[in-house]
Amino acid sequence: MAEKHSISKLPPLPVQEGVEFRHVPGWPGYAVGDNGVVLSCRTRNKWKPLRPVLDQSGHFQVTLRQPDGKRINPKVHRLVLEAFAGPRSEKAECRHLDGDPTNNHLCNICWGSHKENSQDRVRLDELSRKLSDDNVQDIRELSKHLFHREIAQLYGVSRSLVSQVLRQRCCGHLTYSN
Repeated sequence: MAEKHSISKLPPLPVQEGVEFRHVPGWPGYAVGDNGVVLSCRTRNKWKPLRPVLDQSGHFQVTLRQPDGKRINPKVHRLVLEAFAGPRSEKAECRHLDGDPTNNHLCNICWGSHKENSQDRVRLDELSRKLSDDNVQDIRELSKHLFHREIAQLYGVSRSLVSQVLRQRCCGHLTYSN
């Protein structure tokens, strides 16, 4: 069964404007794009995207099947980094530079130390302190009518921060009421 999925017998990686795809190291039959899309070619001789699911920590993961049939659920950010930046060193963690654990674009993630990851969270929390309770409530109301990027421009923050506010994943100093 392992031979069936050797890289030499797979169809060519898809070509998509603005996206580079690479094989996932150690996972014949799987590829990942620098935009965080994971593809499978295990069941047919055609690449198809896998549907990611959010885990309890708010990160996307996918189900991959090993050649022996065993399933595992790696986080998408790890697959992207292993394919494009190389294997993780012993104590490295994935850093989401914009603080959004669902943004797995290569330009937003990198390997780093636990200290760097913690510093990112402090930096992002300081940025989120630009928003008052009233701002948060206004953002939630505006999200019904405006795009996240438009709201971000209004408040001078990133689109990612607006998304995090709406998912209640930042701004711990603020209260949320529906």
